[in-house]
Amino acid sequence: MATKELVQDALTYFSRVYPKRIDDKLIEVYHKVLKKYSDKQIMDACYQCMEEVDRFPTPNTIVQRIKTDMIGSEVQSMKTTCSQCGRVLTCILEPPSI
Repeated sequence: MATKELVQDALTYFSRVYPKRIDDKLIEVYHKVLKKYSDKQIMDACYQCMEEVDRFPTPNTIVQRIKTDMIGSEVQSMKTTCSQCGRVLTCILEPPSI
């Protein structure tokens, strides 16, 4: 889970190339969207944006890069049976962080 500090660092990274005022409200908006992703996913997506996008990226632009990268990776899952109700549950496992 990404911290506000990581999001702030990413926004500061972009603001060096694309002038934009970074304030607490902007950080909060980006953090709300990006917090469910790992630090590595966010930073990899930010580097991709720096190479491919010619403006300050929106949260959606960053998420699109993360999802595009996730499509290419193998999804691992496991099935288990609930001990209380007997239903079969499928859990999707996150890839290990490097």
